[in-house]
Amino acid sequence: MKILVYDNVDLTKIGGGEMNFHKKCATLAELGHDVYALFPLRSFEEPQTKTNNYKMIFIKNDLRIKNYSISILKIMKRIEQINPDIIYINDGLSPTDALILLTNKFTVKKPVFVSAQAFYRNPLYNFLVKLQLPIYNLSNGIIVNNPNLKKTLLRWLIKPDKFLPFFDYQFLVPNLPATVKKKENKVFQFLFVGVLDENHSYKGLDSLLKGIKWLKQKYYDEYAKLQFNIIGDGKLRNYYQSLAEKYEISNVHFLGRLKSLEEFYDMSDALVLPSKKRGEGFGFVVVEALMHNLPVLVSKYAGSSFLVKKYNVGEVFDPYNRKDMAKTLITLHKSCLQGTYEENIFKFQKEALIMKERAWEILVNAFEKAAGAPING
Repeated sequence: MKILVYDNVDLTKIGGGEMNFHKKCATLAELGHDVYALFPLRSFEEPQTKTNNYKMIFIKNDLRIKNYSISILKIMKRIEQINPDIIYINDGLSPTDALILLTNKFTVKKPVFVSAQAFYRNPLYNFLVKLQLPIYNLSNGIIVNNPNLKKTLLRWLIKPDKFLPFFDYQFLVPNLPATVKKKENKVFQFLFVGVLDENHSYKGLDSLLKGIKWLKQKYYDEYAKLQFNIIGDGKLRNYYQSLAEKYEISNVHFLGRLKSLEEFYDMSDALVLPSKKRGEGFGFVVVEALMHNLPVLVSKYAGSSFLVKKYNVGEVFDPYNRKDMAKTLITLHKSCLQGTYEENIFKFQKEALIMKERAWEILVNAFEKAAGAPING
């Protein structure tokens, strides 16, 4: 079966969205399908994602709203040239998705599936997305990444029978690491992962630094037991480092961008994701951390916060409340020392691997039914 996967990702960078796109394309190809990855070329840089098992097709990104390509004629021309059996839009919720759905209805008329991963971070664009939501009823199926987003979409006139019975994050659950090193840390180490630039300021690193400052001022003995390793790079790295210096929080270490996080998952004791409102659609790093036996401290605005509550594998906090953040840091630290989350994390791992296999099976069967293709490609 020939599958075209579209996304507005910037493959000249390596972030959660880019790896999400790559993993889905690669897995569909591994399952025996002919996969074409279609994406806008945002610059003259070469894409960092390398692949041998699916074809990368780009369009010149002439027209765009913020970072979202709306070069719809070029997109549809590419789709017509490829002539796929299935169009899979992995873009979240953007104007491009709606344009593809509308144009496809009157031109190439192919089955289309959509991943609805998040609303826009800008309130104006968020409103514009909501205005176009009923257009998603033109798709053959919609996948969301958390139950809260599904509830929101239902309120905005999406038909209930359009939703596939699994969540988007389940595709990307990593396998358990072959070995997990025993941690012998003298201090409890939190891990933060994120791109440090303006487009990713919603990751909330500035809020985390303010929370650590408050922790030092009010609970110095607890502050002294913790260390925070910041993984990531970008144009705002110097700004965040200057904030840490200004706040005099010497237990925050900026380690730059790493090719692999495996070593730091093994070294760390917990993950912190302090995403701000209208920011994190999901936060896939939470799933990776849990699969490496790390409890997680997650902002209530991140889509993945529902996992923390459902499985009791960490704590949820308000990133705008320094007092709440500081107390939650202390709570998670003490709970980890007591082994509170271990059994629940193992339960999540077991269920996640089963759900991953089932999710791919359901998706491919839905593709084949829509395209009229035989089983197994």
